[in-house]
This record gives sequence, C-alpha cells and structure tokens, in this order.
Amino acid sequence: MGSYFQKFLGLLSFLIILSVTNINAQTPVAFKNLPVYINKPQWIDLVDWTKPNIFFIDSLFSNWRATKISLKSDSNLNEDPFESAFFRWRNRVEPYIIENGDTSINEYNKILNRYQKNTNGNRTDNIKSMSVGNGSWTLVGPSKTYSNGIKVMKAQVQKIDVKPRAYYLAATGNDNNAGTAKSPWKTIGKINTVRLRAGDSVLFKAEQTFKGTLKVDSMSGGVLESPVVIGSFGNGIAEINAGNSSALVIEKAAFITIKNLKLTGSGRKKGNAGDGIAVLNSSNIVVDELDVKGFRNAGVSVYASFNIRIVNVYAHDNGFAGISVSGEYQHKESCSNIYIGYCKADNNPGNPMILNNHSGNGIIAGECSKLLIEYCSATNNGWDMPRIGNGPVGIWCYEADSAIIQHCLSYRNKTSKGGDDGGGFDLDGGVTNSIIQYCLSYENQGSGYGIFQYAGASNWYNNIIRYNISEDDGTVSAAGAGIYIWNSSDDSLQFYNCIVHNNTIYNNKGSAISYAGQSARKGFSFYNNIFIATDSLLKGKRESDIFLGNNWWSLKNNFNIEGLTDLNTWSKQSGQELLKGTVVGLNINPGFNMQTRPLVSSCADLKLLQRYKVKANSPLRNQGLDLHRLFGIEPGGIDFNSQPAPEKGIGACF
Repeated sequence: MGSYFQKFLGLLSFLIILSVTNINAQTPVAFKNLPVYINKPQWIDLVDWTKPNIFFIDSLFSNWRATKISLKSDSNLNEDPFESAFFRWRNRVEPYIIENGDTSINEYNKILNRYQKNTNGNRTDNIKSMSVGNGSWTLVGPSKTYSNGIKVMKAQVQKIDVKPRAYYLAATGNDNNAGTAKSPWKTIGKINTVRLRAGDSVLFKAEQTFKGTLKVDSMSGGVLESPVVIGSFGNGIAEINAGNSSALVIEKAAFITIKNLKLTGSGRKKGNAGDGIAVLNSSNIVVDELDVKGFRNAGVSVYASFNIRIVNVYAHDNGFAGISVSGEYQHKESCSNIYIGYCKADNNPGNPMILNNHSGNGIIAGECSKLLIEYCSATNNGWDMPRIGNGPVGIWCYEADSAIIQHCLSYRNKTSKGGDDGGGFDLDGGVTNSIIQYCLSYENQGSGYGIFQYAGASNWYNNIIRYNISEDDGTVSAAGAGIYIWNSSDDSLQFYNCIVHNNTIYNNKGSAISYAGQSARKGFSFYNNIFIATDSLLKGKRESDIFLGNNWWSLKNNFNIEGLTDLNTWSKQSGQELLKGTVVGLNINPGFNMQTRPLVSSCADLKLLQRYKVKANSPLRNQGLDLHRLFGIEPGGIDFNSQPAPEKGIGACF
C-alpha cells in the first residue's frame, strides 16, 4: 500500500509540474520526479514546450498510442501511467487553447490579473470575460490552490468562426502589398514571416519562379478538416527555385498539404546540398503533384513523421534518392503510417558526397512501420554512385515493419562500375512482417528481388515475395539472377522465415535464384513459382530451403540444377520437390509468347502485360499446391494482373 501511495504522489507531482510549466510558458517542460515505472515517450522531445501547439501534440500522442509501444506499467494502477498523466494534463490545458491550437498563456494571465484586481476591489461582476484575438476568454472560477501554493484560474474559450486567409505571391508583386490575389506579395521571405493557421493557403502564381526556401514550423499548422494548403494559382504550376538549399522545409508541423508545384535545386553536382521537400518530425502531411529535381539529397525526404501521404510525385535528377523515408535509428515506430503512391523516381544517379554508403536510389524507406508503396516506378537510378560497395536499388526498404510494396515497376536501374546491388526491389536488413507483391522488375543490373540481411541490422523475419515477375535481372552485379539471397551477418538466427510463392522469374542471361557466399538462413520456402533460366537454374547453396510445387525450365537443357539435368533425379538426391514421397515439382516448357506486348514502362500498363500469362490448357493452372490447405498460407486471391488466381496455380499470371 505504501509503495502504491508513493507512486501516486510521484505521478501527481509530475502532473503539477506539467501544468505549471505550460501555464507560465517560460521554460521547456522538464520531466522531473517521474515515477521510475514511467518511460517518457520519444514524441515528447518533438514539442516546443515553451509555446506548445495542442493540435500538433494531439497528433503526436495519437500516433504514439497507435504504435502500442511497450511501456512498463505498475500492475496496481490498471492503466498506462504516462497515458493517464497526459490526459489529465490535456484536460487541464484545454481551456487555454485558441482556434489554431496554440495555448494563449499570456492572454490568460491578463485575464487572471484583471479578475484578481476586481476581486480585491469587490468588483467581480463586470470583468468576467474579454475578447482575445479571434475568440474570447470567459472566467468560470473560483481559483484552485495546489499544494505548492500555485493558483490557477480555470477559463474557457468561446470560439468564433474565423475565415481562412489566402496569401498570394507573384513575380510582379510587392512585399508591401496586402498579399491578396489583386495585391500579391513577391518573395518567399515575406511568407516565411506569416503564421499559417487552419484553412490558410499559400498560392504561387503559375508559370512563375520564386527563389528561396519556404519554411513551415510548429508555429503554423492546420487541423484535420482544414489543413494549410501550399500550391499554385492560375493555369499551370509555379516553381520554387531553392538554389543550393532545400525548396520547402516542414518541421514539427501538422496538417499541411503541398500540391501542384515544381521544386528545383541547382543540381547534385553544382552546389546544392538540400532536399526538394523535407518533412521533419511532423504529422498529417500530404505531398501531391510535385515535380522535384536538382537536389543533392532527396527529391522528397521524410524523417520521424506520422500519417504522411506522398502521391503523384515525379522525383528525378536528384542525388541520394528520388523519395526517401527514415526514422530514428533502431526505432521503427518513430516514423509510421506512410503512404507513397503513383510516384515516379527516375534518373537519380547518386550523391557525390556520400563515399561510405549507397546512394542513387529510386524510392527508399527505413526505420519505419506501416508503410505502403504502390503504383510507383523507378528507372535509371544509381548509375553515378561515387564508390564501390553496397549500392542502390530501385524501390526498397530496410529496418521496416509491416511494409507493403505492390503494383510497382522497377527497371533498368544501375550501380557504380564494380559496385553491388543496382536491383529492382529489395527487402533489406531488419525488415519484418512485410510483402512485395504484384510487381514487375526487368533489366536491372542487380537482382530483380533482393532478400538481404546485413551485419548490425535487427533481425529479419516473416516476409513474403509473391505474384511478381522478373525478366533478365542481375545482368551486371554479383547477383546474376532474378532472386538474390545474401546475409553478411552469416547468422541464420538473424535471417529467417521467408515465403516466396507464385512468382515468375525469367532470366535469359543468368540464373533464376542465386545465393551469395554468405547467406545463412532458416525457414525459407519456395512454392508454386515458375523458374526459367538460360542454363543453371539455381546458383549457390540451398542449405535447408524448401522447394515444393515449382516449375523449373532451363532454356538450354530443359533442366539443370547442381549439374543434374533431370528433375526426378535431383528431387530424389536433394529431397526437394518431394511431398510425402511424391515429386510435386514440374519440368515443362511454359510456352510463354515472348513476342506479345513488350515490357511496360508505366504502372498503369502493368495489368496489360500478357507475355507471362499461363495458357488456358496448361497444367500450370492446376497442378501446383493448395497452399492454404497444406500450409495455412493465405495466397492473396488475385494474380499479377489483378485477376482471380487459381488455388493450385503455378506462376504469377493466369
């Protein structure tokens, strides 16, 4: 009982400190006297506690709760101590919120002083409320005295409707103007002095160029129903030319929409050192209809943010990547709920300043969770990475949990001369519970689908590769195959549980599957795939991998694995493709019509790709394994072309 009471006092002290700190608004919140069983969530450090914006705080808190971070909780409390503390603090500060989410502590103090003067003079009847900006404060006292002698008068804000403001900029404008459509401002520097509120918009004159860096921080922001919008007005799109810097920086802000703009840097080798748009420690940001080029880092960069939507972006001719997402090191929950859709990442060659790691990626996401990338394409990236070593990939993720890459296209990506990778897709070190599905990879210098684990990454496990196509990948780098498996930790306990099913891997220039010299793993299974290669179908050590229900076809010898040219002989010697003593693998020519519609260059045309469609009368339609019945695997239900997939189908298209 004594222990519980002491912890309760500690929690109460914590609440009082929070309340007093925010009422006085003089110093950042210091989390002193925290009970030992309360872990401070990371989002706390993202808030400027000298001038807290409640909408921003609410967004961070909601995302923190959604991640279900494991906190040490006292069993006697039956509640999460920090969560309880937050809600009590939130209820206490609620009365001091003005319409854009800021806490108007100064105005509150003015009211309190006037009220106290009237109280001392027995004149409490005429000063009970006063107008404050776009709202009004109403005192509902009496004051409450806490144990430390601090008096706090409860007040409430009666909000009134405030019309959002549109700020216009034009090359012919003047910063001394009113900033309206008829009297626009001229420079980005002017708009940087404005505090943007819910429903406000910043509009640049279409087909005109504005120099500088637009900055949005925690002093600005919208709400769910009324975000701040930054874009163009008139016919066409406006351009922000950032020169050697970033074009747009959003930091510790919430509910911002950026759309219909062209962002240009001076060039990755011509002095630029920034990003096209950098989203830092923010939430509920929409990036839509952007053309971004000429930045040494990324066209679009997201760091440690939540609820981010990136759509219809053309990111090209940048250095490190077209689009890059990352969070705090070893904290996948620090960047979550990320959607990237209908984007193109082309010709992002490499960052000339990165000499110790990869660069030149199309779309890359790491240290994040709940990621969806779909209907995106990447091509001709990575050709100017300034080093030999681990290289770039078209579309990939690392240290990510619950990531899905689907309906995407990655082709003709490259790496440096003598460098590694340069592949189409990749689930890299530390990826967990993730899927690549319904994607097309072709003619990449690296593998079509990389399954990688690097030393120092967190464990890689529970990932799926299904209903994808690879054609002639791995033409230059060490992969030499459509699927490449590598583990530099060489520890199978760090690299386990992968299901590869219903893919079609065609390689007229190498193998279907290749294992690196370092590739220790366990729990890797390959079901109902079509593997086609020039000669040897599989290169490297299979170890304990399981192959069942696959169709193998060597263009040169009909069948060739490990020097054996007969499927039945290989099955009996290796134990592969055997289920209850019966050979379940196939060795038939799938008869693909390679003269049909050529490989596509747009995600919109993926459904039209027919060259790998299994013929109507082919045994490949019904002689595979029923994965759900046999192994409890949910196969997904649709094929590469978004058509119904037969339960026992082999390959990606039907």
